Amino acid sequence: MNSIVFWNCRGAKKKKASLYLKEIVKEHKAIFVGLLETKLSFIHSKEVNTLIGTGWDFNYVPSAGLLGGILVMWKSRMASFKVIDSSSQFIIGDLDIPLIGKWRIATSYGSKEVHKRRDLWIGLYHHISIDFPLIIGGDFNCLLAKEEKKGGRRFIMSSGPKDMKSFLISNNLYELKFMGPMFTWSNNKKGLERIMERLDRMIINSYSVNTNQLLVVKHLPRIASDHCPILLNLNSSSPKISKSFKFENIWASYPASFLVVQNVWNRKAIGSPSDMLNTKMRRTMKSLYFWSRSKHQNLEQLKENLKKEILQLQEKEARNGLLTSEEICLLKFKIGELNSTLARLSTWWKQRAKVKWINEGDQNSKFFHSFASARRNVNFIASIKDELGILVDKKNEIEEVLIQYFRNKWYHKNCILTDWPKNSKCLDNEDILILSKDVSIDEVEEALKGTSDCTAPGEYGVSYFFFKNYWPIIKADLWKAIQIFLLTADMNKNWKKTQIVINFLIPKLISLEQASFIKGRTLHDHILIAQELLSYAILEMENICVRIRSNSPRISNLLYADDVMVFAEAKITNVKVIKEIIKKYCNWTGHKVNTPKSGLLFGKAVNTRIKRKIKNILGYNEVK
Repeated sequence: MNSIVFWNCRGAKKKKASLYLKEIVKEHKAIFVGLLETKLSFIHSKEVNTLIGTGWDFNYVPSAGLLGGILVMWKSRMASFKVIDSSSQFIIGDLDIPLIGKWRIATSYGSKEVHKRRDLWIGLYHHISIDFPLIIGGDFNCLLAKEEKKGGRRFIMSSGPKDMKSFLISNNLYELKFMGPMFTWSNNKKGLERIMERLDRMIINSYSVNTNQLLVVKHLPRIASDHCPILLNLNSSSPKISKSFKFENIWASYPASFLVVQNVWNRKAIGSPSDMLNTKMRRTMKSLYFWSRSKHQNLEQLKENLKKEILQLQEKEARNGLLTSEEICLLKFKIGELNSTLARLSTWWKQRAKVKWINEGDQNSKFFHSFASARRNVNFIASIKDELGILVDKKNEIEEVLIQYFRNKWYHKNCILTDWPKNSKCLDNEDILILSKDVSIDEVEEALKGTSDCTAPGEYGVSYFFFKNYWPIIKADLWKAIQIFLLTADMNKNWKKTQIVINFLIPKLISLEQASFIKGRTLHDHILIAQELLSYAILEMENICVRIRSNSPRISNLLYADDVMVFAEAKITNVKVIKEIIKKYCNWTGHKVNTPKSGLLFGKAVNTRIKRKIKNILGYNEVK
């Protein structure tokens, strides 16, 4: 475990700061430490040894008297650090770690004065890397949102936060999610005078997002200073699980893959039709996997080599005026191979992104590549709160919290099954007759053509794309297995349990609002669109609200999928009807209303007496 630590220690000579720093290094195996506000105008190697221990190299920016000062230290046996630039507000350089690679690290201490802090953004801007991972960490002395402050004066979106947001957006930088306390600084006062803020943070570039590391920042306990140390584990990774390979769509672009599939598929297999199908799929996937490893090099590397070779030939033509006939043929071949490689790379990224709305022009955008790479991390749970609100981050503790949660959630519920609303969406007799007919192989092929190429990898990593491309080879065995299933209604236990639907009947059973059941749409698409709109709105204005009438209240922060918003005229009859609807819904489904988290918002024209009656009927508090 190799960790990076940033800490505003408020004086590096303090004994308690040294003791705490050594404890952090020991517990988290830190190899790079950036200290801020050292309050040291000169630092000797002996002082570094006293502060953190032996075996550390260092570089520093002296303080101005007892103000400021930056000190960076790295474990010389495990890494090397080359300083690129420095100022009173940052030290930036390249940290080279064997087996992990090179990381550009900036240790930042932002000035409290906005106009001086702009020198920090300008200084960092010249060293923003897009070719390898970048981490900017430290105390920025700047808040980005009102949620990052508790106590004291009200947060205002002034020029300081706007400058920092502009710096992040223009350089395609991202904040890392964190574990631990929300606020990293406190004035340590009591009562109403106590102020807490999130001043310390870590920022990364898009290249870091696209790497395999699952980067999570930890806010460590605030000890020996009024700032939390913030820590990043560079080789964080998801728990090791048994890896299974999946069919790569780019394999089908090679004619040789058809010979591989045909040779393996024609080998004899024993058992029932479904067992034979499983055996052949397993054999085929294994053969394709080893065939691809022996025949193909990394596509990115192949792309770069082809571009270099093409450029060399074209430069030679420009110098000499002519190429030989062999060289002209070679140039044409290399250009054609490069075009094929670019198409395969596009297919490779698209398969990993698994988004259906991507157009051809979107497939090489930074957003698309980041989205595709981020899918590797989406199932990783770094930490979770238990029933008591305590944050746990160890694998076995996280598993226990999840198991206990679902045990409590999935208990037997007594639901009322009568008096349900009449279903207006149902099939007629003609539809039922269609469903009762025998399925033909042509219908199976037609249904297969309507599936998405990049979804639903089934047993042994076989996807719909596999069935589509090698259909002439595999259709006989697949059809035999399907026929047995349709006759016996007994599905092979190794088959993926997939819901079977008939596309042409779907419009008769759902409404347009049920986006997950409409072809070409998913819930994730809606979330992405909403996120983009919200991000744009935040940059344009401070308050994003919903208002249905001129006298109605503004409603904002509707960010949860299970929130329900009901609009109604403030009349007692309306409120009673709403209460009855909620009661019936709860009886039918077994769900319950979270009363403490529910609230009422009244328009300006509603008088106090009506408000009081409505609150008594529903039992919710008024949101003001």
